[in-house]
This record gives sequence, C-alpha cells and structure tokens, in this order.
Amino acid sequence: MENKNKKCSFEEHKEVNAICYCQNCNVNLCNKCDNFHDKLFKAHKIYKFDKDNQEIFTGYCNENDHTDILNFFCKNHNKLCCSGCYAN
Repeated sequence: MENKNKKCSFEEHKEVNAICYCQNCNVNLCNKCDNFHDKLFKAHKIYKFDKDNQEIFTGYCNENDHTDILNFFCKNHNKLCCSGCYAN
C-alpha cells in the first residue's frame, strides 16, 4: 500500500486532509475536527500523521472502496489483505 493523503472521515470535511487518526472511533480527523474531538474525548488514543507516518494500523483495509477487516495474508505481496483484495 502506498502512502496517500488521508481525508477527514466526517462528511462536512470529506475533502480536507486529515492530520490524525482516532483509534477508539476508527476515524481520520482534520485540524478542525481534531480540536473538537480532543475536547469531547480526552482519553481516546490519537495518532498524529506526519511526513514519516502516514499509515496507522486499524485492522481495516486502506484500499479504495474496501471497508473490510484485514483477515487474509497475501504471500505474494507479504502483507495483510481483506476479502476484496484477496479476490483480485
């Protein structure tokens, strides 16, 4: 999987680049959403994206149009994949 700019998970900001990921909520957050989320959920585990860290392991597939859990291992690519990836 290549590093791609992640977008905010919330509909109102779906075109805005995300700056972090909330492991508890399983969402990407833009700067505005992160500030609001941080005030509401102080105990949630947040991972900040930076130039060196664009991929956070969520247990879900990051490929376009795939929302499945990573429950297979591809020996050819040496990585976890979902049923959608496995079928290809």
